[in-house]
Amino acid sequence: IRVWMYENVDPLVTQFRIAEIEVWRAEDTQQPLGASAEAADLFTTDSANAISINNFTMWMAAPGPPQDPGTVTLDLQAVYPVDMVQCLWGMQPSSLGDRRFEISEDSVTWSDIPLIGPVNFDEKLEQFTGFVNMRYLRISFVRAFDDTANEPNKIGMSIRNLLVRLDQNLARWHYSAAPTGVWSFPSTAALDGSRETYWSTRQGVDTATFTILASVTFSELFNLAGVYVEFLYRAMSIQLYQSVDCISYTLVESIRDNEDYVFFVPTTVHFQARCIRMELSGARDRMWHPDRYEDPTSRLEVIAIKEFTLLEHAGGGGVFGIEDCYGSTCGLRYDTITYGLLQPRGWSI
Repeated sequence: IRVWMYENVDPLVTQFRIAEIEVWRAEDTQQPLGASAEAADLFTTDSANAISINNFTMWMAAPGPPQDPGTVTLDLQAVYPVDMVQCLWGMQPSSLGDRRFEISEDSVTWSDIPLIGPVNFDEKLEQFTGFVNMRYLRISFVRAFDDTANEPNKIGMSIRNLLVRLDQNLARWHYSAAPTGVWSFPSTAALDGSRETYWSTRQGVDTATFTILASVTFSELFNLAGVYVEFLYRAMSIQLYQSVDCISYTLVESIRDNEDYVFFVPTTVHFQARCIRMELSGARDRMWHPDRYEDPTSRLEVIAIKEFTLLEHAGGGGVFGIEDCYGSTCGLRYDTITYGLLQPRGWSI
């Protein structure tokens, strides 16, 4: 909380006035509460530094020759759906082969988490994206940091910050319907968190309707702020509707002559809904028929969606009072301040 106060220019007056109070939700609250980090080989620093909000602290592995690598494990205390992992290095590896990132739900079975990007060793940042379920994140160093120019084997590899962002897609895994779909492209493929799967219309169809239904998805009205749709094959006309009763629909956003692979509604657009419907028309792309590849006559219109992301406008508000303790009113008078969420992660008085 940051408070601005007017200067008290009158020494005979004991009152003060507050000009402004602002409250922000910290970015790091996306990391699950109670997360802890442990290292197999502590050096001179605490492994908890790897997940502290201070990027000027770090956890450092023990220095040593290549046969003595280090590991650090992040425990989220429970299995969470995660859509991004970031690692900010201190003494970073010299190549991608010098480190390994693994995830697990039970600390018994481990799998590599794919590096999507960006990889910027100049900024010492690596980012992993893509939907996964995880509790543990383990980073292993194939070899220790080697500063051959100054003090060989005197400095260990180090991490300034590990950030795990919980999945924020409200539409994830929920029921959807698209009557124009066919083959093995179910509409739920656009909500499964994988960019490798997608929902597609029939070949030769240039109009489609994609609906997220209330029967399973939203049992109550949700406050929504932000829609993100990624296309594999684009639609030229896009119309997004919302409904509070799943019977009558109201237009939220529309676009004509679309050329982009991404359609989004900014978080400044707020609305309530139990059902979301997207109407697509005018297929911009064509694809080969699977059984007649490279046959020019088989290239027909198609529309396909990789991922549909719907963000909830989560948050709340509150009321608190400041006592006006001046003379006989002490304990009897209060100034009341109310606050609420103006935008996701941004608070306003």
